[in-house]
Amino acid sequence: MRDVLMFIVLMGLLVTTVSSECWGQDSTHNKKDSLNIKEKYKRLPDSTKIQREELQKFKKAFEKVIREKKLKQKKEVKKDPTLNIGTIIVDHTLSRMGENFYRLFYQKWQNANIKNSHNSIITLSERPLPGLGSLLTIKIGYQKVYSARLQPRYQYIKALSQQAVARCQNVIKQQALVSKQLSGY
Repeated sequence: MRDVLMFIVLMGLLVTTVSSECWGQDSTHNKKDSLNIKEKYKRLPDSTKIQREELQKFKKAFEKVIREKKLKQKKEVKKDPTLNIGTIIVDHTLSRMGENFYRLFYQKWQNANIKNSHNSIITLSERPLPGLGSLLTIKIGYQKVYSARLQPRYQYIKALSQQAVARCQNVIKQQALVSKQLSGY
């Protein structure tokens, strides 16, 4: 829209330039003025020819810009119309062990730089168990992908978080592969 307005403004400037050259600025007509007007008329075809050439150049450049924008818009339409927000990791842990697991899991997930993980929601939830520990469950979307019993030992939690990240990566890769295969049809 802005390009069209620019085109209209430039056309207006060209028209005013041509009209001021044709008619002159003085309304008094004496011999000198009439000679000047005749000379202007003699030069008019050359100046209008140049202006027409400039106008044609501008028109071609303007049409090129419009074509490029239309091609760019067509390419953008072919992209996936969903929001590409990446992976969201939701924390529903209750205890200090669960918080440690979530922190380690999140750090390892960020360091992994996983591709094709767009629009995934990973939910970490914790449920207390009788005795020492709690049950940790990981879901991707609504699918349960990992479950483990947490214990208060830090090294054990660290090892579980590495296993959980690897399992989630595999599940997301499988989902991306299935999605790619289905989009082919």
